[in-house]
Formats: sequence, C-alpha cells, structure tokens
Amino acid sequence: MTVNFGPFILLRRLAVTGLAEVFLAKRRSDSVEVAVKRLLPHAQEDDEIVSLFLSEAELARSLRHPNVVKVHDTGQVGNSTYLEQEYLEGLTLSQLARALRESDESLSEEEVVAIASQLGLGLDYIHNVCDHQGQPRGVVHRDLTPGNIMLTANGEVRILDFGIATYRGRTHLTQPGIRKGKVAYMSPEQVRGDALDFRSDVFALGIVLTELLTGDRLFKDDDVLRTMERVESADLPEPTGSESEFSLLLRRCLSRLPLDRPSLRQEVLTFCESYLRERGLGTTGLLKSAHARAQVGDDRRPGVRVSRSLPLSAEERGEETTDQKEDTDITLYGDSPFPVMPTSSENPE
Repeated sequence: MTVNFGPFILLRRLAVTGLAEVFLAKRRSDSVEVAVKRLLPHAQEDDEIVSLFLSEAELARSLRHPNVVKVHDTGQVGNSTYLEQEYLEGLTLSQLARALRESDESLSEEEVVAIASQLGLGLDYIHNVCDHQGQPRGVVHRDLTPGNIMLTANGEVRILDFGIATYRGRTHLTQPGIRKGKVAYMSPEQVRGDALDFRSDVFALGIVLTELLTGDRLFKDDDVLRTMERVESADLPEPTGSESEFSLLLRRCLSRLPLDRPSLRQEVLTFCESYLRERGLGTTGLLKSAHARAQVGDDRRPGVRVSRSLPLSAEERGEETTDQKEDTDITLYGDSPFPVMPTSSENPE
C-alpha cells in the first residue's frame, strides 16, 4: 500500500526508532527511489528534537564522499519534518555480524581490514571537511556504531546518521557535562563529558572493528554504569602474545588517552592500504563476498535475506533488546563520576 507524502510516494516503511521512521519512497518528479526519514508526531512537538533533526540534515547535506550516506534535501509536509537521502540496499554491520554468527561463520581479518579501509576513508573526510570559507568544521560523528554503518550489496561501506554529531557552531551539543551516544561505543572522554575531537571517533572505530574481528562485544555489561566504567578505563582483554599486526593497531586505537591513539590517515589508512596491496586484495571484491555470504540462506545456513524492506523489531534487525539498545542514544548530564584523566600516559595523576 502506497501513501502520498508531499513530493514523495511512500512505498514501504524500512525502520522505526523512538523519534523517527524511515520509508522507501519514490520521488514524484523523476520516479527515483530514495529513503525518507521523518519525525514521529510526538518528536515533532519537541522544538529541541526538531532543531537537532534539522542541524543533522544541514551537516549531512554538506558531506559528499563515497563512504558517507548522501542526504539530498530536507523539508516539511504538514506537521511532519523530513529529510531525503539516498536509498541504500544492504546490511548494517550489526545485521552482517548477526547473520554470519547465525550461520556459524565470521568475518576474516582480510574482510575486517577492507571494512576498516573504507570506513577510515569516510571518517577521515568527515574529520577534515571545511565550510564554504575553507575553515575546518571540526566534525566528530560521536555515534559510530555497527548500526550506523552500512555495507551495500556492491561492496561499499557508508557512514550513516549524524543526529548527535558535533561540529563548530553546534554549541548545544558540546556543553561541558553533557554526554550523548551509545554507552558501549563511547570513548573514555565521551563517557566523562570532556571536550571531544576526532580521536574520540578513532576509539569508537577500534571498538567496531575489534568486535567484528572477534565476534564478541568489547565493553558492554549488563549494568550501564559498569559499561561506563569499563569504557572509561579502556578495560581490554589481556594480550595473548599472538596478536596480528592489525589486532595490535586496533589495540592502539583503544588507548585510554587520546594522544596515544594512532593517526587515522597516516597510520590506520596507510596500514590498511599496505596490508591489502601486499596480498593483492581489493576492498570491493572482499566486501561483496562478505555481503553475499550474509544474505544467502538455505536449510543449513539461515542467514539474513536482504529485501527491499527491513523488519521493524530491533531483535530482527540484529540490534540489542536490553536496556542498552545498540540503536538507542542516551543523554547524561552533570559532573563526571570519574577522577581527572591524565593528559598523557607518561604523566599520570
């Protein structure tokens, strides 16, 4: 059943969260299929939520990179505020991991490096993007999670959802003591409510890639406070002594202190490029194969069949269903319960 919605024909609902719903739609003007994200009625009544939604759209519309979702336009139909973005057919990394796990499979190190390569390129672009005057915008995504990263059927990685991204001028999200995000994917400084820069996203990148590599959650605990404590202390498993060079690089991404983390462009991306070149591998071929393994199911391998509509329940989407839902942002206010963080590993307090 289709529904008329201003300049679009809504074909199918793809997803719904606490604040918004996303539809596969067709533009009336040229019949191109797009994704339309619109605020739910109760969210539309909150001026702050509407402001956040519009600032998300403003930032996303200014970003143009092969590894970042394209947002085309924003507008309002009646009392509904919406944004229009490209329609991507594929799997989020959380869906991908779940599908492979249910099939008793996992991603190879080569496939995770391929994801790291494309994801790193998108992040590097975001961190260095400038405004119309050529001034750095200082963008920090702040919500880099498996549910906000898409792997398309064409073997492309795309970064999604800039709803809580910070950047120069978005002051209402950068005030001291305000901590937004998904706790299990925050950086130590994000948990603390400290000022953030691009190195916070490097820590989140380390979490996402480590979990893809091991198949296990890294910091998540049954108790939210305990999860925060584990993140803030960068409570990592003890090294086994047999880690690969890639695993050691990810461990550096997960350094508790921002200054100890590797440079995204000069170290992480350089490593990925060298790793794949030495093995004669291309990211697209590796990731198309990974996507195909996850979506093809039979009697022995249930998999997750990719269709033009996604199931609506969080569990079916491969996301957490506990009080720490992987698709739910939280906001924490007030002073940090943790002691002052040292400025470097050589100068602890």
